[in-house]
Amino acid sequence: MFQTLFAQRVLCTHKASGKDVDDIHNAANKNKGKTNLRNGFSFKNIFAKDENNNLKEEDDGENFQNGELTDNSNNLEMLEKELPEKLEEVQVKAQESGNEEKAQAVEKAKTAKQTAENAEKVAVEAKEKAEKITVTSKASEQAKEVAQKAISTAKGAIEKAKVVIEKGDQIENAENAKTEAEQAQSAADEAKKIANIAEETATELTKAEEAIREAEKAKNDVLNLVKGLEETEKAKSAIEKVKTVEEKAKAAALIAKKEATEWEKEEKPEEKLAEKLEEKLKKVKENVKKAEIAAEVAKAQAALTNAEEEKKEVEKAKDVAEKAKVVVEELAKESEAARKSSEAVQNASDAVQSANAAVVKANQKATAAETEAKAADIEAKAADIEAKAADIEANAAQIEVNTLEQILQKVKENAKEVETEAGNVKKARRKAEIAAEVTKAQEAKVKAEKAKTEADGAKDKAVKIADTCKTQAITSAAEKAKAEAQTANQKAKEASDAAANTVTEADKEKAKDEGTIENVKGKASDAIQAAEAAEKAKVQAQIAAEVVEAEAAKEEAKKEADLADAAKEVAKKAAETTKEAEEAKNKAENAAKMAKEHAGVADKAAAEAGKANTVEEAKSQTTKATQAAGEAKKEKIEAQIAAEVAKAQVAKEETKKEVQKVEEAKKKAQKAVEIAIAAEKVNKKGDIVTKTKEKQGVVETSLTAVKREESEAEKAVTEAKKVLKKEQTLAEGETPLQKVQKAAINAETALNKAKTQATTAEEAVKQALELAVTDHPNIVELDYTSPGGNGETTDTVEDVSEEQDYKNGQEEQVKQYAPQKYEEDEEEVEEVEEVEEVEENGHAPKEESKDQKENKKEGAPLNDDNAHKFLEGNYKKVKDVKKEDAALLKKMMNLDVDAEVINTLKDLGQDINQYLENI
Repeated sequence: MFQTLFAQRVLCTHKASGKDVDDIHNAANKNKGKTNLRNGFSFKNIFAKDENNNLKEEDDGENFQNGELTDNSNNLEMLEKELPEKLEEVQVKAQESGNEEKAQAVEKAKTAKQTAENAEKVAVEAKEKAEKITVTSKASEQAKEVAQKAISTAKGAIEKAKVVIEKGDQIENAENAKTEAEQAQSAADEAKKIANIAEETATELTKAEEAIREAEKAKNDVLNLVKGLEETEKAKSAIEKVKTVEEKAKAAALIAKKEATEWEKEEKPEEKLAEKLEEKLKKVKENVKKAEIAAEVAKAQAALTNAEEEKKEVEKAKDVAEKAKVVVEELAKESEAARKSSEAVQNASDAVQSANAAVVKANQKATAAETEAKAADIEAKAADIEAKAADIEANAAQIEVNTLEQILQKVKENAKEVETEAGNVKKARRKAEIAAEVTKAQEAKVKAEKAKTEADGAKDKAVKIADTCKTQAITSAAEKAKAEAQTANQKAKEASDAAANTVTEADKEKAKDEGTIENVKGKASDAIQAAEAAEKAKVQAQIAAEVVEAEAAKEEAKKEADLADAAKEVAKKAAETTKEAEEAKNKAENAAKMAKEHAGVADKAAAEAGKANTVEEAKSQTTKATQAAGEAKKEKIEAQIAAEVAKAQVAKEETKKEVQKVEEAKKKAQKAVEIAIAAEKVNKKGDIVTKTKEKQGVVETSLTAVKREESEAEKAVTEAKKVLKKEQTLAEGETPLQKVQKAAINAETALNKAKTQATTAEEAVKQALELAVTDHPNIVELDYTSPGGNGETTDTVEDVSEEQDYKNGQEEQVKQYAPQKYEEDEEEVEEVEEVEEVEENGHAPKEESKDQKENKKEGAPLNDDNAHKFLEGNYKKVKDVKKEDAALLKKMMNLDVDAEVINTLKDLGQDINQYLENI
């Protein structure tokens, strides 16, 4: 019974946290000098490990054997004796067990604290990661929420753990701290996992956005590349393809975004959150892959289009090179520039071949990329069907993602190869453009050389004109032409040097596969600029040369106008002599007026040429000036033709007067014959009449000749008038002016011959008179007027004299009208005809009388040697004649003859007296 009660007491004590036992035990310890147990510790920790088993051990028997109580009442005394010791032993063991549990609780609390702190750190990192995600998604939102909960739980666990660690006697708190720390750790891990999912989702969404941008960029690249060519079949196809894949990329990216940001209505995000987000991520990845595949196809299409456009540029560069080569060969065949150009063109041709091959390969790879993309669509549909049929959506989704990843890689590889080939085309373009720059530089070089040559030609032309026509304007323009030609020479040298530098830079760049060719372009540009400068200098030199030519044309036109004016004056003077020349005078005046107007046009054109900014403008004005000078020359010729006609008409009119003289001489010769017959009756000398009749025959012969010359003059005038009326017939190589000049010469020749005949007739009349009065001393007075004695004849002589003065006065102005040839011909004709005439009349030079010789001497021009002798001879002759005349008159008065003879002799005497007075 005691045993039972004791056990119950012990149990009660245990239930009461060991307080009674503690008291008893502490009292016993006090008596023994031992340290008291901590209140409530005596039995508390004894049952910590296995409370039920301990209680069972205490209740299983009444005996305590081998550490246990038994039910044997006979041993009660032994029990009562041993119980305090056993109790003390149990209490010590319980105390030691309590200390161990306390230590364990503290350790658990520390571990829980550490775990909670780690969880908090992970949760904070997860939250920060989620907050840094710029692409909003459900995962990022959930990551932040879970991370915040994990942080809160971890903080609570940390606080509880701290309490246990500080007090060390609350095992329940340690357990709670541990539990909360583990919960915090779990939540932190969940937050971390979700944050990673969110991060991956954000990455995927970023990829989707990038895919959209890439697709849009590819589309825009294609549109820009084919801008202006949208209507071509190839461009249409490229635009349609790239727009299609861009739309696919956008659609897939949109689905991915939707999967990442939206929950289905029946879903509960709090249940298996990470798993659900993981499933969402797989769907996001799937659609992002589709978007990326579409973007890669778009990039491939853009790269292909770029390759094709680059190929066009390669071909353009080749064309530029070939055109430049043609120019170089035209301007400088077999030159160094031509050789360099040929090499460059060959390089450009090689580049075109490379570009063509690259474009073919790019086409193949772009087609392969499209094919792979189509396979992706097929695989996606097959995977979807398989997933639905087998109800293993997750696995199917993963399979699909893996398949899409493989396809994406293949598409990327193909797109990359397309881009590589596009790069090869770009390299080919670079090569071709280098070649083009080389040929452009060579072209610039030969153009500059040509400009230099042309500028030198313009300078030489200007200098040549300036040497023959020196005016201030011409000299100034010629100097400018010289200066510009010098500039052209300098620029041509610069262009040549720059072309050589271009080749050097091109050789350097050929060794590179990429990079700009700005150095080559720069040197080529230098050559081109130098060539342009040479061209400008050439233009200025040519303009200056045109100005020189225009100024010379102006001076020529002015000179022609002056000559036309001089011809007009000749015609006017002729019209004063004969009314028949009135028409010629009018034409000459009109031509002179027109020539003056043309000279004005030339003057204005020369002024405009000096203001010209282009060679064409200058040439236009020079042409005007030259044409005006030509027109002025034509008008001058017209005026000269009119003047020649007028001269011919004057010659014809004068020839008529000479005919009249000879006709008058004929009358006088007849009177002389009559006197000779009368004298013969007195003196009975028959030879006087014969000789007088001979002289009369000379006069008649002269009359025939002078009439013939009058006919010739008439013919000459007729021919001249035909020229004036443009009705002439010209010989081969003959001009109208030459024709009319010949006619005028013929008319003047006829006039000169007529004058000669008139002189011959007058001489014959004089000789006839002399013969008639010889040996007639009885004739007191002769009342006969010699040829030229009457008013008409005298007037005619005066007119002829005036005409000769006028002719001499105008000789200097019109000497160019009658070439020297015609003057020489005229002299020869006169000499020949004089000889012929003398022979016809039977008067050879050897048979000339003494009187004829004296008359010829008297007709010779006076000079310092013969003037005095001429005057003395004339005085003596007059004195002798007067003596003879007085004796003759005295003798005649003594004659007894009939009155008719006397009257005749008186008339003859008067004529002789008048003749002598005229002498």
